[in-house]
Amino acid sequence: MRGELTRIQEENRQQAAKIRELASEVEKLKLEKDRAVLIIRSEYEKRFNNLLEQKLEEYFKAQSKEK
Repeated sequence: MRGELTRIQEENRQQAAKIRELASEVEKLKLEKDRAVLIIRSEYEKRFNNLLEQKLEEYFKAQSKEK
């Protein structure tokens, strides 16, 4: 009976260690995903702002030609 209890306790310790390892891996993956989202968002904002500046320049050039 004690041998069985010891075996079960050891299995539980091993499973708990594996769960901690997997939880750590999940956290790392979440951080990587968040970083990737920030990079993509930043790149999108840069492109959007560049396009907006270009369109504003075109608009102001067209306005100055009309005068």
